[in-house]
Amino acid sequence: MLISQHYASKLWTNHERKAAQARALLTDAEYVLPIRLDKTEIPGLLPTTMCLYWPPETSETIAEAVRKKLSQLVGITPQGKQTDREGAGSKKSDKPTIRSFQISLEKTYGTANKDLSIDYVYGYLCRTVGYLSKSVSKRNAVEKDFIRPISWLVTFASQVGSDLQDSFISRYSGRCPSCVQAPCVCFKTDKKPPNEMPAYQVNEELYMSRNMIMNSKATVDFDYAKRCIGSVFPNNEIIWHHAGPGFHFSKLAEEAAEVHEAVSGLVTGRKNVKAVSDELADVLAWILGAWYIVLPRKSVDQEIVNYYFNGCPVCQRKQCRCKPYSRRPQNLFDSSVISDLGQRLNQLLALSPISKEEIEELSKSVLAVIETQGDPLARLLISQLESKLSRLKDRYMGTHEAETCVPLISIMLNEIQKVYYQ
Repeated sequence: MLISQHYASKLWTNHERKAAQARALLTDAEYVLPIRLDKTEIPGLLPTTMCLYWPPETSETIAEAVRKKLSQLVGITPQGKQTDREGAGSKKSDKPTIRSFQISLEKTYGTANKDLSIDYVYGYLCRTVGYLSKSVSKRNAVEKDFIRPISWLVTFASQVGSDLQDSFISRYSGRCPSCVQAPCVCFKTDKKPPNEMPAYQVNEELYMSRNMIMNSKATVDFDYAKRCIGSVFPNNEIIWHHAGPGFHFSKLAEEAAEVHEAVSGLVTGRKNVKAVSDELADVLAWILGAWYIVLPRKSVDQEIVNYYFNGCPVCQRKQCRCKPYSRRPQNLFDSSVISDLGQRLNQLLALSPISKEEIEELSKSVLAVIETQGDPLARLLISQLESKLSRLKDRYMGTHEAETCVPLISIMLNEIQKVYYQ
């Protein structure tokens, strides 16, 4: 679509646009390529939709971009030979791009999330970022600690109408968005280009870098984005190893706060979607930067595929049916598991009078934890349950109650591991 003030005013071009947008909704692939001749607003065209601007584009560069897109659609190799798009001549990857993952999450959680507020999703984004920070500081972070905040970030992007893949490569197109250098030299230039580049030229430089990525055959997946952040910001890893992850996660917390500020501006009409998209890209950059340092040999994309292999990891369905606020606990104890342990203690007491006083004391502690919902009290209870039940298990060995009591104690010891589900 060649967009201009004339395009917006013509009956036929508006008909063409509506038909193209309707077709685009039916496919996961890129379908519409707007070419802007001016800044005229077009109804139904999101600000995050990928487009080319003429200028700085020329007729030659636009023609080349269109040729490459058409070649990809019909399966033409660079040498001009047609191939079987699903056969030996094509390379089909099972790893998701950032965009395909966003679409996949919308399919899995679309029904469950349709009535959720932006604040609800933002709350879970902050929650998972906070727990990621804690697990990293304790040196026990694993893949799912990173995948959870990434997933809520992608869900948040969908809610505000942002294409997270395009947002990322528009902001991090192989250069630092502040100093426009690779690697970043912001520590020398105070977050400015080193050659006093005018602001509009910074925008043009980033735009051209973005288009180079769009016109290349690069697969923009999370591993691509992770490598990009690692190569552009190598100093972050140096700071991390010498001073710890505190600086990294203070910046991540700052970026998460700026997401909320940008969304507040969007709701009140003071900001547009592009402003929110930039902040979301920044949050993704800091999360992937942490992954690059903590799990350098792990593929982000492959771990995401593994995590969502059965659909929603909570309800195990391809289309999630979880209710709001039903997500698994990550740091605070699950009171329902504590309650189940209390019931099993009563069963144990009914089966055998051995250690009656100890079991009754544990039952009282269970009731106290359920009543107060106190986390420190729960952690003390879990410690006491583990040690005393293990001793009871040994005590029952060789007695006539062993056949009934030992299996029940084993079940309880296994359930204790679920009280704090990570």
